[in-house]
Amino acid sequence: MRIPRFLVVMSILLCATGLFAADRDRDDRPFQQSVFPPELVMANQRKIGLTPEQRLTFLEEMRQTQSDLLPIQLEMSEASADLILLLEGARVDEEAALAAARRVVELEQGVKTRHMVLLIRIKNLLSVEQQRMLREIRDAD
Repeated sequence: MRIPRFLVVMSILLCATGLFAADRDRDDRPFQQSVFPPELVMANQRKIGLTPEQRLTFLEEMRQTQSDLLPIQLEMSEASADLILLLEGARVDEEAALAAARRVVELEQGVKTRHMVLLIRIKNLLSVEQQRMLREIRDAD
């Protein structure tokens, strides 16, 4: 059964944009307890006393991250679609398929690295007290 290319590309884009959310929810990633997801900060910005300057910086970091990630995600969808095409035949060119798979993994690593940059910048933007309050809010959930 052949999957329409459009569905493959859309699935890959949805997965790529959800990588961060999936990682955030995993308990086996110890570093997740040391940083704060953007959604947590924004949902609790009043409770933690986020200043207007912090909010502007936060929003600029979010905009920059989205801007940085869009081309990577589009390239990843193309690379994934190429890999799928290589794997669909009765015989697979192992060298070509592995090269295509390496490209997909490199792009995924780029997405995760950019997300880590964002998490670090968010944490560095927050005061020690704001970080403490966010930990309490997160732990209460």
